[in-house]
Amino acid sequence: MSDIASGGSAGGGRRADGGAERFGMMLNMDDVTWERDRHGDEVELSRGYGTVHAGTLRGQQVAIMSEEFRWGGAEEWMDMMRMQYNMTCPHIVSVHGVIVDRHGDTGTKYHLVMERMAGSLAQQMLYPGSPYAGAGMGLRLQLLADVASGLTYLHAGGLIHADVKPDNVMLTPVTPRCPFPVAKLADFGSSVARDADADELMGPRGTPIYMDPCLLDDGATTASDVYSFGVMAWQVLTGSMPYEAEMAAAMPATASAPQVLEALRRRWWSVVCRAT
Repeated sequence: MSDIASGGSAGGGRRADGGAERFGMMLNMDDVTWERDRHGDEVELSRGYGTVHAGTLRGQQVAIMSEEFRWGGAEEWMDMMRMQYNMTCPHIVSVHGVIVDRHGDTGTKYHLVMERMAGSLAQQMLYPGSPYAGAGMGLRLQLLADVASGLTYLHAGGLIHADVKPDNVMLTPVTPRCPFPVAKLADFGSSVARDADADELMGPRGTPIYMDPCLLDDGATTASDVYSFGVMAWQVLTGSMPYEAEMAAAMPATASAPQVLEALRRRWWSVVCRAT
């Protein structure tokens, strides 16, 4: 098991083997207030791996991601949340706690309470018209350095993120005291311990265009994160979409994920053949 997941030295403290609950990981519904718009509806921040709403935790602005598990998976989700709660790095999104909302026989909803961010690196910098679309090279390099710092922390703690991409990097809001955003890693749904069983490390994981091609045949390693970081860095520094021209020429826009993966496999193989 990784040092972070077991509460080892890289995390600096809180234990994941039940100790996290004793230190306050488990929150009550009364601890959190959901923000509402003028129509009385909950304010939605984003939708993807669970719906994320705006709220406050004891007066502090937070983001609340809600998940409901009808066919299993809750235990694995809680393990992942304990792992992230354990992390104490300025370049990883902080988790304040988890609310378990049980509704008798109708099901259970889980709410992850975490620090509120301004948006993802993709939303804030890479979309046309986004706040930092015209940012200079200095800020782009600093944000990439932030991500590299977060990855260094994870790898030192024995974890592989396994889905490094602009959508999984969040930027802090700017304030008069902090006039520049800070980048933080988020979304550990694909993460795996470096010393996990071989079967857990094997096979494709993450997002195809950022994925290390070695994962098509071998297991995940910290080098897989470095490859994904390199693809993301190229995108941040150039403003271009990785493999955009190749994908447009090779397949229709309606291509499925397996079709995209197969096209990338062929692309990577042709590059390898030319190189050798």
